[in-house]
Amino acid sequence: MRDLTQGSIHKNFLIFSIPIIISSVLSSAFGVINTSIAGLFLGAKGIAATSASSAYFQIIYSVFFGFAYGMAVYVGNLFGAKEYERLKKIMMSTFYLVIAASLLIGEISVFLWRPVFAFLKIEDSIRDDSLSYYYLMCIHLVLAMLNHFFVMASNAIGETRFPLYMSVLCSSLTIGGNFLAVGIFDFGVLGIGVSNILAYLTVVLLYAVRFHFYFKNMGVHKLRVFPHKRYFTALLPYSIPNMIQQMSMYLGILLMAPVRNGLGYAVMASVSITSQIAGICTNIYYASARTSSNYIAQCVGARKYENIRKAVGVAFVQGCFFFLPILLLMWLFPDTVCGMFIDRTADPETWDYAKLYIRVFLPFIVCNMVCGIFHSVFRGIKANKHLIIAASVCTAAQVLVSYIFTPLFGIYGLFAGTVSGWACEAVYVLIIYFSGHWVPKNIRLRVLASKKRTKVRS
Repeated sequence: MRDLTQGSIHKNFLIFSIPIIISSVLSSAFGVINTSIAGLFLGAKGIAATSASSAYFQIIYSVFFGFAYGMAVYVGNLFGAKEYERLKKIMMSTFYLVIAASLLIGEISVFLWRPVFAFLKIEDSIRDDSLSYYYLMCIHLVLAMLNHFFVMASNAIGETRFPLYMSVLCSSLTIGGNFLAVGIFDFGVLGIGVSNILAYLTVVLLYAVRFHFYFKNMGVHKLRVFPHKRYFTALLPYSIPNMIQQMSMYLGILLMAPVRNGLGYAVMASVSITSQIAGICTNIYYASARTSSNYIAQCVGARKYENIRKAVGVAFVQGCFFFLPILLLMWLFPDTVCGMFIDRTADPETWDYAKLYIRVFLPFIVCNMVCGIFHSVFRGIKANKHLIIAASVCTAAQVLVSYIFTPLFGIYGLFAGTVSGWACEAVYVLIIYFSGHWVPKNIRLRVLASKKRTKVRS
């Protein structure tokens, strides 16, 4: 555990960020490995089958992600204020809620597969494999949500090393399990799903043991917690805006899925590959920016408002430092990147689309980096209104452009829709930042006054 408000901000950001970035990249390896193994061993149809229902599960994940993000901000406030008993009550109540809600949604999803598949327009040639993977994802849903809960809770109390170890373990188990299941035993997409479930189950159990250790260090390990509505009520101002923001982000993906899937499995495979490529980039700067969210949350809890504005600048510098070299390498070596996912000779159309995306559209992800950093800043300082508006602007632009241009230009219209969303949201968050409205009114003078004092000293 670590109090981020103590000591040098640059040192704290760097020490705290590196494990998060590595953990996030390794966690994203889950999707990359699935797509890579499906593509190299099963071809474009394998990729399409494992990604066919991804938009449906992403919208479900977004609800839990948003709830966990809000919980982390509140826990960060409590940790900064050293209110450990309340911290445990909030965390354990959230833990019980995540288990119950994810089990219920997973069960409902099993019975709703027909309308889900009809909405997503999944073609008959991949329906059987897609359905097998869909059922397994309903089980995986519970474990994935618990894993995310533990990661967010760990970061909120200043812990990054253990999540890093868990990411290494989970990625290793995923890689080994997928290669055994698909490459050696030829279990197809079913093998990929089962190995992922086993990997996440192992990690979740280890997290549960670790948090008992954290609570012992706080002196609250003997405190029994039973779910109560007052704990959930305390979380609502933090979690509901984050849930809406996350849902807004992934709603665009869900609404565009029927358009994408209607273009055939080759396009589905291409979009799945490009999503993984973009995901590698976004996980880097989102992970780096997560430091600012936790730092700002702890500053608010400790009433150290003078440090908040400086944290924004450090987050930008650090995000560019970690992210831009990766983006440049991808742009310079697109053939190598595409070769991670698909055999060029077996699926040339899918390959060409993926390479085009890297060379023409991927550089615009810099706009999304700006958005990602401000998401964390808004979240940490509880600027919930702007968090929701920013995500809604992005989604509206993506859906509008995609629905207009995809019928005319195919996959190029989908790519253009994604880029348009990034650009429109980036314009909005920059306007809000420079206007000063990103800071809530009750602390605006104290936060922005730090800039004025700096100018006077200079």
